[in-house]
Amino acid sequence: MRTRNIVVVMGAVVVVAAATLPANAGQLLGSDVWPHTIIDIDRDTARATTVGVHGVCSLTGLAYDSNNDQLYGVAPCVDALYEIDRFTGAATIVGDTGALGYGNPNGLAYDPVNDVLYGTDNNTNALFTIDRQTGTSSEIAIIGGGFTEIEGLGFDPATQTLYGLTQLQRRIVSIDVTTGMATAVSGELPEATWRGLDWDPERGLLWLTAVNIFGDSPLYRFDPENGRLHCVGDIIGCESVQGLAYVPEPSCLLLCVAAIPLISRRRL
Repeated sequence: MRTRNIVVVMGAVVVVAAATLPANAGQLLGSDVWPHTIIDIDRDTARATTVGVHGVCSLTGLAYDSNNDQLYGVAPCVDALYEIDRFTGAATIVGDTGALGYGNPNGLAYDPVNDVLYGTDNNTNALFTIDRQTGTSSEIAIIGGGFTEIEGLGFDPATQTLYGLTQLQRRIVSIDVTTGMATAVSGELPEATWRGLDWDPERGLLWLTAVNIFGDSPLYRFDPENGRLHCVGDIIGCESVQGLAYVPEPSCLLLCVAAIPLISRRRL
């Protein structure tokens, strides 16, 4: 019980300290699939600024490796992982096409506590880890709980919770990274083509996007603590924002990294 208490305290310290940072300290990046661009999204207004063109047929999932300052994307069109320059948008394939071994990989999230990159596949409903050197995958489990097509993923390092966004059941879920069991943490979301998801450690909430082929992708925020979903606004000029990745402000990142040794200690 002693180590568990330390985990709770350190998680609380990270959340409280992060809350003292400037409201716009970090950066929310998105992948607008059809124009093949990486965009920078203002969390308060949903206004987007183009970072650059990545040139990949489709990048539907994004994740930021905060331990190595590397942005990643997953492309179901070639079944591969990409390294992305977050300042120019340029993408470089990791390994070969088809290396992931799945037909429709979409979700992507990074766990900085255990240094793990997670992915999900829509065709098989599999949860898997990805080797960032080779681009190959190792399956963990088939996602259970009655939830399918996990389009987006996000990881909260303070609570070590993997979140998923399911398109068919229109729910935000937590996913057990050992068994793959998914549990709803939200009520039914508004009817939309839900796609992007990531965790914001500075504000302690999740960001969500949906595709709108007849207009602009909406940006939402969700607080798991109280279950409140709020629409920030439409991402004007961007109709297919399918991937999200939050890049924390360095001060928040240092706080999270400092907590990792205590969070990851084995229970005594």
